[in-house]
Amino acid sequence: MIFRTDRLKKKRLEKKFTQKYMAQKLGITRQAYGYYETGQRRVDLETATVLAEILEIEPTYLVDLQENTVTGYDKETEEAIQLILDAAKRSGLSPGDPKFREVFLKVIEAVTIANRENHK
Repeated sequence: MIFRTDRLKKKRLEKKFTQKYMAQKLGITRQAYGYYETGQRRVDLETATVLAEILEIEPTYLVDLQENTVTGYDKETEEAIQLILDAAKRSGLSPGDPKFREVFLKVIEAVTIANRENHK
């Protein structure tokens, strides 16, 4: 599972949003946002979810579910995604399965809510 920086940039350009606009929505500098698009800064689940909300897309659009490796995220997120992949594999689900996609979205949502609660 790879965070798709190319898709992030593509959607931002389709929406005609500037990097500055995206950065303001995230509460970070334009330079820090630019690092997301170039892959120089790793993304956590909460940020990936917020990016998807800003761009009005599903969080899974920003993820290549077919990839077996987990890269482009912060260490904690990569570990969480690997746990999801392992559990899915034990249940006979593959990342290309629509049921997996549904479960993955629910887990992302749950983790994001938990992270927001922990930061209050």
